[in-house]
This record gives sequence, C-alpha cells and structure tokens, in this order.
Amino acid sequence: MQFIKQTIRAFILIFVFSLSSGNVFAASRLTGTVNVVQVNEPWGGIMIQLSSAPTFESGSACASTWAFIPVTDPFANLFLSIATTAKVSGLPVVIQTNGCTNTSVASIPLINAIEIGMRVGF
Repeated sequence: MQFIKQTIRAFILIFVFSLSSGNVFAASRLTGTVNVVQVNEPWGGIMIQLSSAPTFESGSACASTWAFIPVTDPFANLFLSIATTAKVSGLPVVIQTNGCTNTSVASIPLINAIEIGMRVGF
C-alpha cells in the first residue's frame, strides 16, 4: 500500500513539475513494453529502452532509442521501480521525455514521467 501511495504522489509531483518546466524542446510521449532497464554507472543514471526501439526526441540533437534519468533526480528510484515492474509484468508503459540532458558520455533524452498500464479516460 505504501508503494502505491508513493507512486501516486510521484505521478502528481511529476505532472505538476512537467507543467512548470521551462524546457524549449517538445516532449516525446511513447508507449510500449519495456525492453531494457539499465543502471549505467558511466552515464550516472538509469537508461530505459522500449521494445521495437522507438526514437525519443525525434528530430533533436539528442534523438535516441534510449531515455535517461540521472540517479541524482529525486524520482530516479520511483522511475526505476516502475520500469522494473513493467519489465517483469509485461505491462505497457508510457515514457515521456522533455528535451535533452548532458551526461559525461553524451546528450540523451531526459525522462520526466513514466506511467504503467493504460489510462481510461482522464
């Protein structure tokens, strides 16, 4: 029950944060099943790839089939648990990115929201 409460709080905070974001890039919002969840030390974060490898931030300088969240992000652990749950269960996810972030390795699409399951209505 605690996990569900934390997840709901995270979604609300992520939604509010995404509304106030000043990023000039258009957001990518892609749906699919999780192909790979990778905690990547050289990149300093968590990388996620969807099955069929759609491109996040298509048309931008950081367009990639991978999306990224740095481990320093306050929601990184929640994103990791949602992505891992989706991978294990085979449930579809929606991953939203909003622009690019620079890592020590390269520029990559930055995750700002993950939803597990499919919405009905709202």
